[in-house]
Amino acid sequence: MTYIISQVFVVLTYILLAATYFTSHRTKILVLSLFALFCNGVHYSLLSAWAGLGVVIIAVIRNVLFLIQQRIKVLDKYIIDDWIILITLLIISAVTAVMTYDSFFSLFSIAGSILYTISVWQKNIKVYRILGIISSAMSLVYFIYIASVFAIILECIMLITMLVSTVFYFRNEKFKKIEKEIMAD
Repeated sequence: MTYIISQVFVVLTYILLAATYFTSHRTKILVLSLFALFCNGVHYSLLSAWAGLGVVIIAVIRNVLFLIQQRIKVLDKYIIDDWIILITLLIISAVTAVMTYDSFFSLFSIAGSILYTISVWQKNIKVYRILGIISSAMSLVYFIYIASVFAIILECIMLITMLVSTVFYFRNEKFKKIEKEIMAD
């Protein structure tokens, strides 16, 4: 029964995560990610996947910090604050990796989280999408390791969705650039 409930929560996680790839507003991405993180935390807890749960806790802290920083415009203007937040999160991730290490494969969860942290930290939607794809591939390896069937299936779907939406995004950007060049001539 615990496994089945964990799979329900992972389905909810992926519905919310998929929604982040269909918006280009950073605040919406962060809020949707917070709800997805809650569901994923329950999923990991039910499977006793402690590296995954550690990543979720770090990610919640990350998203809350980024939301606060974005809401308070004075904080959002200081590059030094951005770097301090990133370095702090990376150190916490390294400590979490050491504390939750149970095999080489548990590190894929941490590495995927680090890449995702960098993707949302840096505010460039193109970089967000590219790093998200790499992070997704690393998460897929971790889900195979913890044997979460729905997580594996949904991560594959998510990876495909991310690839397709990223291709469309870059294609639209290219068309906008061409259109601007035509209008400028």
